[in-house]
Amino acid sequence: MLAEGIPVNEYFLCAQLSSYGKARPRQGVKATYAFRKGLAQGLQINEHILDALRRAVGWNCAIALHEEAKIARTASPESVADMSHVPGSR
Repeated sequence: MLAEGIPVNEYFLCAQLSSYGKARPRQGVKATYAFRKGLAQGLQINEHILDALRRAVGWNCAIALHEEAKIARTASPESVADMSHVPGSR
């Protein structure tokens, strides 16, 4: 998409993570890379992205990546959705 000049936004990241979660076998490594890349590009990490990430990498890894995102965004924590609705995240 970047090569074609199409900006990657939250919607596309969510769709990408969803596709990695629905693939058989699941593509957790690719999903983790895409999430971290989106985080580095400054995308707003919302509940839809976190839910798609959870389906792609599993509960524990999603919680760890969510914590990583919160730490990375210490100057702007509102750019990372709250994951308190996820069992075991607190």
